[in-house]
Amino acid sequence: MGDLHFAIDVVNVDERREEFKRVDKALKEVDETLQQIDDKLDIVVQGINFIKSHMNKQGEVHAHKIEPSELVDPTVQTVRGKIVKRIYRSLDEVACKPLDGQNETELAILGKLGQSPKILTFYGCSDQCFGLDRKFRLGETGETSET
Repeated sequence: MGDLHFAIDVVNVDERREEFKRVDKALKEVDETLQQIDDKLDIVVQGINFIKSHMNKQGEVHAHKIEPSELVDPTVQTVRGKIVKRIYRSLDEVACKPLDGQNETELAILGKLGQSPKILTFYGCSDQCFGLDRKFRLGETGETSET
């Protein structure tokens, strides 16, 4: 009978070791996931703080103004709805899109969002095309990356 108890104890010890390993592995995965989330939250908090600080100083927030002389018409004119293709500083193809009542704070936020993968580059505003326009860099396919 003593041998049976010893055998059961050995099996229980082995099962506890295996369970400990599984729990330890799961805890490490949870810790890694929480660390990744924390890093992303830090970036979001920094962005929110930047926007809040600029919204508090609303009179100081401005989108970059593009001079009409920096924009030229391409040799082949492309118009897609309200979006018109122009050449910015004789180098970059940009999409001129009319502003629909955005204020300076919203435009400054667009400038910050130029770091977004959906907007290749936000250059600023110009009075050339339709009054005041937003300027976005065109993607490889000729489509703007703005959504």
